[in-house]
This record gives sequence, structure tokens and C-alpha cells, in this order.
Amino acid sequence: MAKSIFRDKIIIPDSQLIEQALMDTKLLWDDLIDYVLNSYPNTTSEWKYYGVAWGWSFVLKSKTKTLCYLTPNNEYFHVSIIFNDKGRLLTQQSNLPEQIMDAVELSKNNAKNIPYDFDLRQENDIDIAKKLIAIRAKA
Repeated sequence: MAKSIFRDKIIIPDSQLIEQALMDTKLLWDDLIDYVLNSYPNTTSEWKYYGVAWGWSFVLKSKTKTLCYLTPNNEYFHVSIIFNDKGRLLTQQSNLPEQIMDAVELSKNNAKNIPYDFDLRQENDIDIAKKLIAIRAKA
């Protein structure tokens, strides 16, 4: 999982802090969260603190399955998705760019299902994020 710009445990990121950190990509942040909450029934969201080394991430879960982690950074954010073997197979059957499929495949370097992380910096990245989250929801 990616490291957050917010590492102070006592300061839970709020909308104002997110907007200051993400700047123009705040709209993409909001769009992705709205997409997940509206597309997957019973989805919950929460901020989770992963220690001073990793900081705060925004977690979106559908029932007991974590769909993705959103981790704020300076003027962009990371999207992390954990794929099991079924998810990796579905990724191979998708029409995602080859470099994305290769990176997802490489993320399985141990039995704990290491997350696939990517930076969301521009509008065309959001479509890839939505496709990967849809695959995670099926797996």
C-alpha cells in the first residue's frame, strides 16, 4: 500500500485537508468515491490509520470485501486494490492496457495478495480505476 501525506494519527483528514492536498485531483477523488458508493450496494467508507510510516487511507468496502484504498498525496492520490487469483484472471480477460495487466500480475509476489497500487493524477486514470474496482468486486 502507498504512503499517505497525512501521517499524524490525531489529525483525521477532512474534506478541507483533502482539497488542500489534492488540489485539482480532488474532483477525481470525489468522482471515484461517488462511483463506488453508487455502484456497489452496502458499501461503507472509513478513514483508517496504518501507523506513522504509512499514515491515513480512505477505505471503501462492500460488505466484507475491501474494494480499494485511496491514499492522498501532494496533488494526486494512490489507488490500491488487492487482487486474489480470480481477480488476476478477470484482469487478464479485460480490455485494460497491457502494462496495467502486467503490473497486476506482478503484484502477486507473495501469498498475502499484495495490493496493486497506481497513482491517479489525471482524468483518463479514473476509467482504469473504475474497471479495476469492478473486477475486484466480482472476484
